[in-house]
Amino acid sequence: MSEGLPEQLREWLEWAERFKTADLYNRQDYRDLILQLTDDEIAKMGEVYKKAQHDDSIQVLKRWLISHRGEAPMSHEELAIRNLLHLWRRLNSQACVPFSKGPVLDVGWDFRPTPDWSKLPVDMRFLAEAAEMCSKFTYSSSDEGRENIVRTTTNEEREMLEAVAVRVRETGYKKIKEWASPLILYHTEAHLVSNLISVLDALNLPYYNPKE
Repeated sequence: MSEGLPEQLREWLEWAERFKTADLYNRQDYRDLILQLTDDEIAKMGEVYKKAQHDDSIQVLKRWLISHRGEAPMSHEELAIRNLLHLWRRLNSQACVPFSKGPVLDVGWDFRPTPDWSKLPVDMRFLAEAAEMCSKFTYSSSDEGRENIVRTTTNEEREMLEAVAVRVRETGYKKIKEWASPLILYHTEAHLVSNLISVLDALNLPYYNPKE
């Protein structure tokens, strides 16, 4: 068990280890696990969830995450607990009681993991620098977000993104999308890559080869 893990989060880690949440990687993994959960397991884990809705567990978790910020890859314990939160959100989205009642437990985007770009396939790692740079743009798919991107992107940034768009075309946009789509909700790297594509689109930089 991780040294320095707050006592308040140890019960979370016990549930995470019970279901091996650190091994969950994509959307299908979560679906498969949820199908295997018994009513008794859901009810007992739900008690932990309900308790956390009314105490300061999320604030405790945020402080612990801050103390580990910059570590990549993240520790086993951090990955297990983050994935436990993903599991709870999946149960919430499926209207599973008690996870569908009360506030959703989440640490928010500001407490996202430090990207581990080694997760990307080798031929896509050129996206890393630009994806991190574009993380400053939020709501990049909204009209307001797109206008902000066009207005605030510097000439130097645009030149860099033009070069990235060329390499996206060469690598294949569909190939990149097929990698990112199943992972976007569970991996910061996939989210940032998807956000980068939205920024390229907002700037009208051709990243898609019509012949794909």
